[in-house]
Amino acid sequence: MRQLLHSVFKFFRSTKLALVLIIYGAVISIVGTLVPQGQHISYYVNNYSAFTVWLITRTGVDRVSTSLFTIIPTLLFFINLLLCTASRLHSRISHGAKKRFGPDILHLSLILLIIGSAVSVTSRVESIWYLETGAAAEVSPAYTLQLVNLEFFTYEDGRPKDWISTVSVSGSGKRSGEFSVEVNKPLKLGKGKLYQFDYRLIHAVSLITEEGVSVQLDQGSLISLESGMFQYLGNETIADTYSAQFREYGSASKQLYAFGIDDEIERFTVSNLITKEQTGLKYAEDPGAVMVFIALFLFAAAMALTIYQKMKDKKI
Repeated sequence: MRQLLHSVFKFFRSTKLALVLIIYGAVISIVGTLVPQGQHISYYVNNYSAFTVWLITRTGVDRVSTSLFTIIPTLLFFINLLLCTASRLHSRISHGAKKRFGPDILHLSLILLIIGSAVSVTSRVESIWYLETGAAAEVSPAYTLQLVNLEFFTYEDGRPKDWISTVSVSGSGKRSGEFSVEVNKPLKLGKGKLYQFDYRLIHAVSLITEEGVSVQLDQGSLISLESGMFQYLGNETIADTYSAQFREYGSASKQLYAFGIDDEIERFTVSNLITKEQTGLKYAEDPGAVMVFIALFLFAAAMALTIYQKMKDKKI
């Protein structure tokens, strides 16, 4: 029995196991980067082959951080680090060896990093809103925000440069008033932060039937006409005319049809083209962020200490 326990202990604290788990973790990280995470099943169906969709959904690589393929190896790596650290400290103390705490701090930082990451995965709270100017959202019981203004900036070639949302914050929390939320410049609210993460244009077209009934189509909607089923794609300027773009649904020709205001689409007449700006705001509370930051600081300190002690030994 004692021999068995010794073999198990030796296996879990072995450097070979740590190396295998590190390589495995790198591979899983690459897979998680290549496969978009957390998307609805329709996203994978529209972008991948049937076999790839089956493989993604069966293996759970669309949610790498919460799958057993990540949790079990991470737990094994945590045990490996813990046993290695304890074994090394016991060995050096019992043999009266020189104090070399760099590797121990390094192991401690990795252990703390695993714990912090686990806390983040299990306890992170995240909410997302797409708001138009004047719209409001409840961030938390203590804070409510309203979008006051949205500014979108582009480079000379038309590429997005920056977008800034001005929000009015109210509620029982410590912060109130108007604040700007910018890409890479989040707003601290309570225990979390409000991020500017997206900007989009929402298109719609208003049609009037022969009987005078108004119908509004949102981008992506389908409409049944006598000549077939058509999908509304959005509004664009074609030949200096701002037009609603339609395409025959399911057609292999991909032919586009453009209709401006007052143009007739069989029994419908285009009465209005609507384009609205929306800002994408994300509020996140991450209880594990502090531990991750401390772990990264300890990791850097351990590396510096180890290098310093090595250089000092060479001088001696």
